[in-house]
Amino acid sequence: MDNLEPPVPVRAPGKYHILMTTFALYFCYISYGLSYNIWGPTWVELVGLLNSTQKDMSYGNSLMAIGYTIGAFSGLFLHNHINRQLMVAFYLILMALSTSLTPVLKSYTVFMELSIIFGFGEGGFDTACNAWLLEMWLRDNGPYMQALHFMFGLGSLLAPLISIGFLSDTTTLPSVNNISVDIMQRQMSMKNMTLDAPQFGVHHHNYIYYNQIISSFEKQLTNISYETNNTSPEATDSRIYIPYCITGSLLATSAAIIIIMYLIKPYEPNCQYLGNINISGEPTVSSTRRISSLSSVTHTEERQSTDSLTQNLLHTSIDSKSIQDCSDDERPQLSGKYLISILITGSIMLCFYEGMENINFEYLSTFNVNTDLKLSEQTSDVIMSVMSASYTLGRGIGIILAIKVQPKYFLYTNFILISIGNLILYLSANTSEIWLYVGTVILGFGFSTVFPSIFSYMESRIRLTNTVCGILSVSCAIIATVDPIIVGQYISNYPYILLYVNIASIV
Repeated sequence: MDNLEPPVPVRAPGKYHILMTTFALYFCYISYGLSYNIWGPTWVELVGLLNSTQKDMSYGNSLMAIGYTIGAFSGLFLHNHINRQLMVAFYLILMALSTSLTPVLKSYTVFMELSIIFGFGEGGFDTACNAWLLEMWLRDNGPYMQALHFMFGLGSLLAPLISIGFLSDTTTLPSVNNISVDIMQRQMSMKNMTLDAPQFGVHHHNYIYYNQIISSFEKQLTNISYETNNTSPEATDSRIYIPYCITGSLLATSAAIIIIMYLIKPYEPNCQYLGNINISGEPTVSSTRRISSLSSVTHTEERQSTDSLTQNLLHTSIDSKSIQDCSDDERPQLSGKYLISILITGSIMLCFYEGMENINFEYLSTFNVNTDLKLSEQTSDVIMSVMSASYTLGRGIGIILAIKVQPKYFLYTNFILISIGNLILYLSANTSEIWLYVGTVILGFGFSTVFPSIFSYMESRIRLTNTVCGILSVSCAIIATVDPIIVGQYISNYPYILLYVNIASIV
Protein backbone atom coordinates (compact mmCIF):
# COMPACT_ATOMS: atom_id res chain seq x y z
CA MET A 1 0.00 0.00 0.00
CA ASP A 2 3.00 2.25 -0.40
CA ASN A 3 2.95 5.22 -2.77
CA LEU A 4 -0.80 5.10 -3.13
CA GLU A 5 -2.21 8.18 -4.81
CA PRO A 6 -5.31 9.63 -3.16
CA PRO A 7 -8.45 9.28 -5.23
CA VAL A 8 -9.31 12.28 -7.33
CA PRO A 9 -12.57 13.78 -6.03
CA VAL A 10 -15.31 14.17 -8.58
CA ARG A 11 -18.15 16.62 -8.06
CA ALA A 12 -21.44 14.80 -8.04
CA PRO A 13 -24.36 16.06 -10.04
CA GLY A 14 -26.87 17.47 -7.56
CA LYS A 15 -30.11 15.67 -6.83
CA TYR A 16 -32.01 18.40 -8.68
CA HIS A 17 -29.78 18.01 -11.73
CA ILE A 18 -30.21 14.24 -11.73
CA LEU A 19 -34.00 14.59 -11.52
CA MET A 20 -34.08 17.16 -14.33
CA THR A 21 -31.92 14.92 -16.50
CA THR A 22 -34.16 11.94 -15.73
CA PHE A 23 -37.31 13.85 -16.68
CA ALA A 24 -35.64 15.05 -19.88
CA LEU A 25 -34.92 11.42 -20.78
CA TYR A 26 -38.54 10.58 -20.01
CA PHE A 27 -39.74 13.14 -22.55
CA CYS A 28 -37.24 11.81 -25.07
CA TYR A 29 -38.61 8.31 -24.58
CA ILE A 30 -42.18 9.45 -25.23
CA SER A 31 -41.13 10.78 -28.63
CA TYR A 32 -39.00 7.66 -29.19
CA GLY A 33 -41.94 5.34 -28.43
CA LEU A 34 -44.12 7.34 -30.81
CA SER A 35 -41.56 7.16 -33.62
CA TYR A 36 -40.93 3.44 -33.09
CA ASN A 37 -44.62 2.54 -33.27
CA ILE A 38 -45.99 5.03 -35.81
CA TRP A 39 -45.18 2.49 -38.54
CA GLY A 40 -47.65 -0.15 -37.30
CA PRO A 41 -51.03 1.61 -37.65
CA THR A 42 -49.99 3.36 -40.89
CA TRP A 43 -48.23 0.38 -42.45
CA VAL A 44 -50.95 -0.76 -44.86
CA GLU A 45 -51.33 2.72 -46.32
CA LEU A 46 -47.59 3.34 -46.36
CA VAL A 47 -47.10 0.23 -48.53
CA GLY A 48 -49.37 1.71 -51.20
CA LEU A 49 -47.96 5.21 -50.83
CA LEU A 50 -44.44 3.97 -51.58
CA ASN A 51 -45.65 1.90 -54.56
CA SER A 52 -44.47 -1.30 -52.89
CA THR A 53 -45.72 -4.61 -51.47
CA GLN A 54 -45.81 -6.19 -48.02
CA LYS A 55 -43.05 -8.55 -49.12
CA ASP A 56 -40.69 -5.80 -50.25
CA MET A 57 -41.46 -3.51 -47.32
CA SER A 58 -40.44 -6.24 -44.87
CA TYR A 59 -36.84 -5.70 -45.96
CA GLY A 60 -37.11 -2.14 -44.68
CA ASN A 61 -37.79 -3.49 -41.18
CA SER A 62 -34.77 -5.75 -41.44
CA LEU A 63 -32.58 -2.86 -42.59
CA MET A 64 -33.83 -0.87 -39.63
CA ALA A 65 -32.72 -3.70 -37.33
CA ILE A 66 -29.33 -3.78 -39.06
CA GLY A 67 -29.02 -0.03 -38.53
CA TYR A 68 -29.93 -0.57 -34.87
CA THR A 69 -27.14 -3.11 -34.56
CA ILE A 70 -24.62 -0.73 -36.11
CA GLY A 71 -25.75 2.12 -33.86
CA ALA A 72 -25.60 0.01 -30.70
CA PHE A 73 -22.23 -1.47 -31.65
CA SER A 74 -20.81 1.98 -32.42
CA GLY A 75 -21.98 3.09 -28.99
CA LEU A 76 -19.55 0.61 -27.44
CA PHE A 77 -16.76 2.95 -28.52
CA LEU A 78 -18.28 6.36 -29.28
CA HIS A 79 -19.83 6.82 -25.84
CA ASN A 80 -16.44 6.29 -24.21
CA HIS A 81 -14.82 9.11 -26.18
CA ILE A 82 -17.58 11.55 -27.14
CA ASN A 83 -19.86 13.22 -24.61
CA ARG A 84 -22.86 10.97 -24.18
CA GLN A 85 -25.27 13.89 -23.78
CA LEU A 86 -24.36 15.30 -27.18
CA MET A 87 -24.57 11.86 -28.75
CA VAL A 88 -28.14 11.44 -27.45
CA ALA A 89 -29.11 14.72 -29.14
CA PHE A 90 -27.43 13.58 -32.36
CA TYR A 91 -29.35 10.28 -32.36
CA LEU A 92 -32.65 12.11 -31.82
CA ILE A 93 -31.96 14.40 -34.78
CA LEU A 94 -31.26 11.39 -37.01
CA MET A 95 -34.55 9.77 -35.99
CA ALA A 96 -36.45 13.05 -36.46
CA LEU A 97 -35.22 13.54 -40.03
CA SER A 98 -35.70 9.93 -41.14
CA THR A 99 -39.22 9.76 -39.65
CA SER A 100 -40.43 13.03 -41.18
CA LEU A 101 -39.05 12.37 -44.66
CA THR A 102 -40.36 8.82 -45.15
CA PRO A 103 -43.94 9.63 -46.28
CA VAL A 104 -43.00 12.98 -47.78
CA LEU A 105 -40.50 11.70 -50.35
CA LYS A 106 -42.75 8.74 -51.35
CA SER A 107 -39.86 6.63 -52.58
CA TYR A 108 -39.29 2.97 -51.71
CA THR A 109 -35.53 3.30 -52.29
CA VAL A 110 -35.33 6.33 -50.01
CA PHE A 111 -37.43 4.48 -47.43
CA MET A 112 -34.84 1.69 -47.33
CA GLU A 113 -32.04 4.21 -46.81
CA LEU A 114 -33.95 6.12 -44.15
CA SER A 115 -34.69 2.84 -42.36
CA ILE A 116 -30.98 2.26 -41.83
CA ILE A 117 -30.51 5.84 -40.60
CA PHE A 118 -33.46 5.58 -38.20
CA GLY A 119 -32.20 2.22 -36.93
CA PHE A 120 -28.72 3.64 -36.34
CA GLY A 121 -30.15 6.49 -34.28
CA GLU A 122 -32.43 4.13 -32.43
CA GLY A 123 -29.63 1.71 -31.49
CA GLY A 124 -27.27 4.41 -30.28
CA PHE A 125 -30.05 6.22 -28.40
CA ASP A 126 -31.22 3.08 -26.59
CA THR A 127 -27.68 2.16 -25.55
CA ALA A 128 -26.79 5.64 -24.30
CA CYS A 129 -30.00 6.30 -22.38
CA ASN A 130 -30.13 2.97 -20.55
CA ALA A 131 -26.49 3.30 -19.47
CA TRP A 132 -27.05 6.94 -18.52
CA LEU A 133 -30.04 6.24 -16.27
CA LEU A 134 -28.36 3.25 -14.62
CA GLU A 135 -25.29 5.39 -13.93
CA MET A 136 -27.37 8.11 -12.28
CA TRP A 137 -29.47 5.89 -10.02
CA LEU A 138 -27.17 2.88 -9.49
CA ARG A 139 -28.81 0.25 -7.25
CA ASP A 140 -31.97 2.36 -6.88
CA ASN A 141 -32.66 2.21 -10.62
CA GLY A 142 -35.69 -0.15 -10.47
CA PRO A 143 -38.63 2.30 -10.44
CA TYR A 144 -36.77 4.86 -12.57
CA MET A 145 -35.95 2.27 -15.23
CA GLN A 146 -39.57 1.09 -15.26
CA ALA A 147 -40.71 4.72 -15.55
CA LEU A 148 -38.35 5.32 -18.47
CA HIS A 149 -39.91 2.47 -20.43
CA PHE A 150 -43.38 3.48 -19.25
CA MET A 151 -42.77 6.70 -21.17
CA PHE A 152 -41.86 4.61 -24.21
CA GLY A 153 -45.18 2.80 -23.77
CA LEU A 154 -46.97 6.15 -23.52
CA GLY A 155 -45.47 7.12 -26.86
CA SER A 156 -46.60 3.77 -28.27
CA LEU A 157 -50.13 4.51 -27.09
CA LEU A 158 -50.09 7.89 -28.81
CA ALA A 159 -49.06 6.41 -32.19
CA PRO A 160 -52.41 4.89 -33.23
CA LEU A 161 -54.36 7.74 -31.59
CA ILE A 162 -52.50 10.36 -33.61
CA SER A 163 -52.57 8.42 -36.88
CA ILE A 164 -56.19 7.20 -36.88
CA GLY A 165 -57.58 10.54 -38.03
CA PHE A 166 -55.31 10.63 -41.08
CA LEU A 167 -55.82 7.11 -42.48
CA SER A 168 -57.76 6.49 -45.70
CA ASP A 169 -61.14 4.82 -45.56
CA THR A 170 -60.14 2.09 -48.04
CA THR A 171 -57.93 -0.92 -47.53
CA THR A 172 -55.79 -2.50 -50.23
CA LEU A 173 -57.40 -5.75 -51.32
CA PRO A 174 -55.56 -9.04 -51.78
CA SER A 175 -55.39 -10.93 -55.05
CA VAL A 176 -56.16 -7.83 -57.10
CA ASN A 177 -55.55 -9.49 -60.44
CA ASN A 178 -58.06 -12.26 -59.75
CA ILE A 179 -60.69 -9.72 -58.66
CA SER A 180 -60.05 -7.63 -61.77
CA VAL A 181 -60.51 -10.66 -64.04
CA ASP A 182 -63.70 -11.61 -62.23
CA ILE A 183 -65.17 -8.13 -62.60
CA MET A 184 -64.21 -7.97 -66.27
CA GLN A 185 -65.99 -11.28 -66.84
CA ARG A 186 -69.09 -9.97 -65.08
CA GLN A 187 -68.83 -6.76 -67.04
CA MET A 188 -68.78 -8.57 -70.40
CA SER A 189 -71.65 -10.81 -69.32
CA MET A 190 -73.79 -7.83 -68.34
CA LYS A 191 -73.02 -6.05 -71.61
CA ASN A 192 -74.17 -9.12 -73.56
CA MET A 193 -77.37 -9.15 -71.53
CA THR A 194 -78.08 -5.51 -72.29
CA LEU A 195 -77.45 -5.97 -76.00
CA ASP A 196 -79.94 -8.83 -76.07
CA ALA A 197 -82.42 -7.14 -73.76
CA PRO A 198 -84.94 -5.91 -76.40
CA GLN A 199 -85.20 -9.45 -77.86
CA PHE A 200 -86.35 -10.78 -74.44
CA GLY A 201 -88.80 -7.95 -73.91
CA VAL A 202 -86.99 -6.36 -71.02
CA HIS A 203 -88.58 -3.09 -70.01
CA HIS A 204 -86.76 0.17 -70.43
CA HIS A 205 -86.25 0.73 -66.69
CA ASN A 206 -84.65 -2.71 -66.40
CA TYR A 207 -82.38 -1.85 -69.26
CA ILE A 208 -81.27 1.29 -67.38
CA TYR A 209 -80.84 -0.79 -64.22
CA TYR A 210 -78.47 -3.17 -66.00
CA ASN A 211 -76.45 -0.23 -67.29
CA GLN A 212 -76.21 1.10 -63.74
CA ILE A 213 -74.85 -2.27 -62.62
CA ILE A 214 -72.30 -2.15 -65.43
CA SER A 215 -71.24 1.33 -64.38
CA SER A 216 -70.85 0.11 -60.81
CA PHE A 217 -68.61 -2.77 -61.91
CA GLU A 218 -66.60 -0.45 -64.13
CA LYS A 219 -66.07 1.87 -61.19
CA GLN A 220 -64.91 -1.04 -59.03
CA LEU A 221 -62.56 -2.17 -61.76
CA THR A 222 -61.18 1.35 -62.07
CA ASN A 223 -60.64 1.63 -58.31
CA ILE A 224 -58.87 -1.73 -58.19
CA SER A 225 -56.68 -0.76 -61.11
CA TYR A 226 -55.76 2.38 -59.24
CA GLU A 227 -54.89 0.31 -56.16
CA THR A 228 -52.81 -2.05 -58.26
CA ASN A 229 -50.75 0.82 -59.62
CA ASN A 230 -50.84 2.68 -56.28
CA THR A 231 -52.00 5.83 -58.05
CA SER A 232 -55.53 6.05 -56.64
CA PRO A 233 -56.83 9.37 -55.39
CA GLU A 234 -56.59 7.98 -51.85
CA ALA A 235 -52.88 7.18 -52.30
CA THR A 236 -52.14 10.46 -54.03
CA ASP A 237 -53.98 12.48 -51.38
CA SER A 238 -52.72 10.42 -48.43
CA ARG A 239 -52.40 12.43 -45.24
CA ILE A 240 -50.23 10.06 -43.21
CA TYR A 241 -47.34 12.47 -43.65
CA ILE A 242 -49.02 14.57 -40.92
CA PRO A 243 -48.56 12.08 -38.02
CA TYR A 244 -45.04 11.36 -39.26
CA CYS A 245 -44.16 15.06 -39.24
CA ILE A 246 -45.71 15.47 -35.79
CA THR A 247 -43.52 12.61 -34.58
CA GLY A 248 -40.43 14.13 -36.19
CA SER A 249 -41.18 17.46 -34.50
CA LEU A 250 -41.36 15.82 -31.08
CA LEU A 251 -38.03 14.07 -31.68
CA ALA A 252 -36.44 17.38 -32.73
CA THR A 253 -37.87 19.06 -29.62
CA SER A 254 -36.34 16.30 -27.47
CA ALA A 255 -32.96 16.90 -29.09
CA ALA A 256 -33.28 20.64 -28.43
CA ILE A 257 -34.01 20.00 -24.73
CA ILE A 258 -30.91 17.82 -24.34
CA ILE A 259 -28.73 20.41 -26.11
CA ILE A 260 -30.08 23.28 -23.99
CA MET A 261 -29.43 21.32 -20.80
CA TYR A 262 -25.89 20.65 -21.98
CA LEU A 263 -25.28 24.35 -22.67
CA ILE A 264 -26.67 25.39 -19.29
CA LYS A 265 -24.98 22.70 -17.22
CA PRO A 266 -23.43 19.58 -18.76
CA TYR A 267 -24.09 16.34 -16.95
CA GLU A 268 -21.19 14.99 -14.90
CA PRO A 269 -20.79 11.36 -13.82
CA ASN A 270 -21.91 10.26 -10.37
CA CYS A 271 -19.30 11.01 -7.69
CA GLN A 272 -19.44 7.39 -6.54
CA TYR A 273 -17.22 6.70 -9.54
CA LEU A 274 -13.96 7.57 -7.83
CA GLY A 275 -10.49 8.05 -9.20
CA ASN A 276 -9.64 9.03 -12.77
CA ILE A 277 -12.89 9.03 -14.72
CA ASN A 278 -13.01 9.28 -18.46
CA ILE A 279 -15.62 11.16 -20.47
CA SER A 280 -18.03 8.21 -20.40
CA GLY A 281 -18.13 8.22 -16.61
CA GLU A 282 -16.27 4.92 -16.18
CA PRO A 283 -13.26 4.55 -13.87
CA THR A 284 -9.91 3.65 -15.31
CA VAL A 285 -8.06 0.47 -14.35
CA SER A 286 -5.51 2.36 -12.26
CA SER A 287 -8.17 4.15 -10.21
CA THR A 288 -10.00 0.86 -9.71
CA ARG A 289 -6.87 -0.67 -8.17
CA ARG A 290 -6.52 2.31 -5.81
CA ILE A 291 -10.13 1.93 -4.71
CA SER A 292 -9.68 -1.78 -4.12
CA SER A 293 -6.59 -1.16 -1.98
CA LEU A 294 -8.14 1.62 0.08
CA SER A 295 -11.19 -0.52 0.83
CA SER A 296 -8.92 -3.35 2.10
CA VAL A 297 -10.06 -5.77 -0.56
CA THR A 298 -7.43 -8.49 -0.91
CA HIS A 299 -6.69 -8.78 -4.61
CA THR A 300 -3.29 -10.08 -5.59
CA GLU A 301 -1.52 -8.84 -8.70
CA GLU A 302 -1.97 -12.28 -10.25
CA ARG A 303 -5.74 -12.19 -9.78
CA GLN A 304 -5.88 -8.65 -11.20
CA SER A 305 -4.03 -9.68 -14.34
CA THR A 306 -6.17 -12.81 -14.77
CA ASP A 307 -9.53 -11.04 -14.47
CA SER A 308 -8.50 -7.67 -15.92
CA LEU A 309 -10.30 -8.26 -19.22
CA THR A 310 -13.55 -9.23 -17.51
CA GLN A 311 -13.38 -6.34 -15.02
CA ASN A 312 -12.62 -3.84 -17.74
CA LEU A 313 -15.61 -5.09 -19.70
CA LEU A 314 -18.14 -5.46 -16.91
CA HIS A 315 -16.92 -3.12 -14.14
CA THR A 316 -18.45 -5.12 -11.32
CA SER A 317 -19.64 -3.53 -8.10
CA ILE A 318 -16.15 -2.86 -6.71
CA ASP A 319 -15.33 -0.81 -9.80
CA SER A 320 -18.23 1.57 -9.67
CA LYS A 321 -18.80 2.04 -5.97
CA SER A 322 -17.30 4.38 -3.43
CA ILE A 323 -15.23 3.07 -0.51
CA GLN A 324 -18.23 3.27 1.78
CA ASP A 325 -20.56 1.51 -0.62
CA CYS A 326 -18.14 -1.36 -1.30
CA SER A 327 -18.65 -2.76 2.17
CA ASP A 328 -22.44 -2.57 1.80
CA ASP A 329 -22.67 -4.04 -1.70
CA GLU A 330 -24.75 -7.22 -1.57
CA ARG A 331 -23.27 -8.59 -4.79
CA PRO A 332 -20.46 -11.09 -4.20
CA GLN A 333 -17.22 -10.90 -6.14
CA LEU A 334 -17.84 -13.42 -8.90
CA SER A 335 -15.51 -15.07 -11.36
CA GLY A 336 -15.08 -13.70 -14.85
CA LYS A 337 -16.65 -16.80 -16.43
CA TYR A 338 -19.78 -16.48 -14.31
CA LEU A 339 -20.15 -12.80 -15.17
CA ILE A 340 -19.77 -13.55 -18.86
CA SER A 341 -22.44 -16.27 -18.54
CA ILE A 342 -24.86 -13.72 -17.03
CA LEU A 343 -24.18 -11.35 -19.90
CA ILE A 344 -24.79 -14.09 -22.48
CA THR A 345 -28.03 -15.18 -20.78
CA GLY A 346 -29.38 -11.63 -20.71
CA SER A 347 -28.39 -11.09 -24.34
CA ILE A 348 -30.23 -14.25 -25.48
CA MET A 349 -33.38 -13.23 -23.60
CA LEU A 350 -33.34 -9.75 -25.13
CA CYS A 351 -32.54 -11.15 -28.56
CA PHE A 352 -35.68 -13.29 -28.88
CA TYR A 353 -37.95 -11.01 -26.89
CA GLU A 354 -37.13 -7.84 -28.84
CA GLY A 355 -37.67 -9.64 -32.14
CA MET A 356 -41.10 -10.77 -30.94
CA GLU A 357 -42.17 -7.35 -29.62
CA ASN A 358 -40.95 -5.66 -32.80
CA ILE A 359 -43.00 -7.77 -35.24
CA ASN A 360 -46.14 -7.53 -33.10
CA PHE A 361 -46.12 -3.76 -32.98
CA GLU A 362 -45.25 -3.60 -36.68
CA TYR A 363 -47.54 -6.29 -38.10
CA LEU A 364 -50.48 -6.77 -35.72
CA SER A 365 -52.57 -4.26 -37.70
CA THR A 366 -51.78 -6.12 -40.93
CA PHE A 367 -52.57 -9.43 -39.18
CA ASN A 368 -56.03 -8.19 -38.15
CA VAL A 369 -56.83 -6.96 -41.65
CA ASN A 370 -55.94 -10.32 -43.24
CA THR A 371 -57.62 -12.80 -40.90
CA ASP A 372 -60.99 -14.35 -41.76
CA LEU A 373 -62.69 -11.54 -39.81
CA LYS A 374 -61.47 -9.10 -42.50
CA LEU A 375 -61.44 -6.13 -40.14
CA SER A 376 -61.11 -2.65 -41.57
CA GLU A 377 -57.92 -0.66 -41.22
CA GLN A 378 -59.61 1.69 -38.74
CA THR A 379 -60.84 -1.19 -36.54
CA SER A 380 -57.39 -2.73 -36.61
CA ASP A 381 -55.97 0.63 -35.57
CA VAL A 382 -58.34 0.68 -32.58
CA ILE A 383 -57.13 -2.79 -31.58
CA MET A 384 -53.55 -1.53 -31.78
CA SER A 385 -54.55 1.35 -29.49
CA VAL A 386 -55.96 -1.15 -26.99
CA MET A 387 -52.73 -3.14 -27.07
CA SER A 388 -50.65 0.02 -26.62
CA ALA A 389 -52.90 1.06 -23.72
CA SER A 390 -52.44 -2.24 -21.88
CA TYR A 391 -48.70 -2.12 -22.68
CA THR A 392 -48.45 1.36 -21.17
CA LEU A 393 -50.68 0.57 -18.18
CA GLY A 394 -48.55 -2.48 -17.41
CA ARG A 395 -45.43 -0.34 -17.35
CA GLY A 396 -47.18 2.21 -15.12
CA ILE A 397 -48.06 -0.52 -12.63
CA GLY A 398 -44.47 -1.76 -12.90
CA ILE A 399 -43.15 1.58 -11.61
CA ILE A 400 -44.94 1.03 -8.30
CA LEU A 401 -44.28 -2.69 -7.99
CA ALA A 402 -40.56 -2.29 -8.81
CA ILE A 403 -40.05 -0.61 -5.42
CA LYS A 404 -40.73 -3.93 -3.66
CA VAL A 405 -40.87 -6.72 -6.27
CA GLN A 406 -37.70 -8.29 -7.63
CA PRO A 407 -37.17 -8.14 -11.42
CA LYS A 408 -37.21 -11.93 -11.78
CA TYR A 409 -40.86 -12.08 -10.67
CA PHE A 410 -41.74 -9.50 -13.32
CA LEU A 411 -40.13 -11.75 -15.93
CA TYR A 412 -41.98 -14.86 -14.77
CA THR A 413 -45.32 -13.03 -14.98
CA ASN A 414 -44.51 -11.44 -18.35
CA PHE A 415 -43.74 -14.68 -20.15
CA ILE A 416 -46.84 -16.40 -18.73
CA LEU A 417 -49.03 -13.54 -20.01
CA ILE A 418 -47.33 -13.54 -23.41
CA SER A 419 -47.99 -17.27 -23.74
CA ILE A 420 -51.67 -16.91 -22.77
CA GLY A 421 -52.17 -13.96 -25.13
CA ASN A 422 -50.73 -15.84 -28.09
CA LEU A 423 -52.85 -18.90 -27.29
CA ILE A 424 -56.05 -16.82 -27.29
CA LEU A 425 -55.13 -15.16 -30.58
CA TYR A 426 -54.30 -18.53 -32.11
CA LEU A 427 -57.69 -19.97 -31.16
CA SER A 428 -59.94 -17.00 -31.90
CA ALA A 429 -58.33 -14.55 -34.38
CA ASN A 430 -60.41 -15.97 -37.26
CA THR A 431 -63.69 -16.33 -35.40
CA SER A 432 -64.26 -13.76 -32.63
CA GLU A 433 -63.50 -10.06 -32.59
CA ILE A 434 -64.16 -9.89 -28.84
CA TRP A 435 -61.58 -12.58 -28.06
CA LEU A 436 -59.21 -10.84 -30.45
CA TYR A 437 -59.43 -7.80 -28.19
CA VAL A 438 -58.93 -9.95 -25.08
CA GLY A 439 -55.85 -11.70 -26.47
CA THR A 440 -54.38 -8.39 -27.62
CA VAL A 441 -54.86 -6.82 -24.17
CA ILE A 442 -53.15 -9.75 -22.43
CA LEU A 443 -50.32 -9.63 -24.97
CA GLY A 444 -49.82 -5.92 -24.27
CA PHE A 445 -49.57 -6.56 -20.52
CA GLY A 446 -47.15 -9.41 -21.19
CA PHE A 447 -44.82 -7.21 -23.24
CA SER A 448 -44.98 -4.28 -20.84
CA THR A 449 -42.14 -4.76 -18.36
CA VAL A 450 -39.87 -7.35 -19.98
CA PHE A 451 -37.24 -4.95 -21.36
CA PRO A 452 -36.65 -2.83 -18.21
CA SER A 453 -36.87 -5.89 -15.96
CA ILE A 454 -34.06 -7.64 -17.83
CA PHE A 455 -31.84 -4.58 -17.41
CA SER A 456 -32.72 -4.23 -13.71
CA TYR A 457 -32.17 -7.94 -13.14
CA MET A 458 -28.73 -7.80 -14.71
CA GLU A 459 -27.85 -4.59 -12.85
CA SER A 460 -28.43 -6.50 -9.60
CA ARG A 461 -25.74 -8.95 -10.72
CA ILE A 462 -23.20 -6.89 -12.66
CA ARG A 463 -22.43 -3.26 -13.33
CA LEU A 464 -24.09 -2.17 -16.58
CA THR A 465 -21.66 0.24 -18.21
CA ASN A 466 -21.65 1.75 -21.70
CA THR A 467 -19.92 -1.38 -22.97
CA VAL A 468 -22.33 -3.85 -21.41
CA CYS A 469 -25.41 -1.85 -22.44
CA GLY A 470 -24.00 -1.72 -25.97
CA ILE A 471 -23.62 -5.50 -26.07
CA LEU A 472 -27.18 -5.96 -24.83
CA SER A 473 -28.52 -3.51 -27.42
CA VAL A 474 -26.66 -5.28 -30.23
CA SER A 475 -28.24 -8.57 -29.13
CA CYS A 476 -31.71 -6.97 -29.38
CA ALA A 477 -31.31 -6.51 -33.12
CA ILE A 478 -30.13 -9.98 -34.12
CA ILE A 479 -33.52 -11.72 -34.34
CA ALA A 480 -35.25 -8.41 -35.09
CA THR A 481 -33.35 -8.44 -38.39
CA VAL A 482 -34.71 -11.85 -39.43
CA ASP A 483 -38.28 -11.87 -38.06
CA PRO A 484 -39.65 -9.02 -40.24
CA ILE A 485 -38.46 -10.77 -43.41
CA ILE A 486 -40.19 -14.02 -42.41
CA VAL A 487 -43.43 -12.36 -41.32
CA GLY A 488 -43.53 -9.77 -44.10
CA GLN A 489 -43.20 -12.42 -46.81
CA TYR A 490 -46.29 -14.37 -45.80
CA ILE A 491 -48.57 -12.29 -43.56
CA SER A 492 -50.87 -11.14 -46.38
CA ASN A 493 -51.75 -14.71 -47.41
CA TYR A 494 -50.92 -16.56 -44.17
CA PRO A 495 -51.49 -14.11 -41.29
CA TYR A 496 -50.90 -16.81 -38.66
CA ILE A 497 -47.19 -16.66 -39.47
CA LEU A 498 -47.06 -13.86 -36.90
CA LEU A 499 -48.28 -16.18 -34.14
CA TYR A 500 -46.00 -19.02 -35.23
CA VAL A 501 -42.95 -16.75 -34.93
CA ASN A 502 -44.20 -15.58 -31.52
CA ILE A 503 -44.50 -19.16 -30.27
CA ALA A 504 -41.03 -20.00 -31.58
CA SER A 505 -39.58 -16.97 -29.75
CA ILE A 506 -41.28 -17.94 -26.48
CA VAL A 507 -39.97 -21.50 -26.67
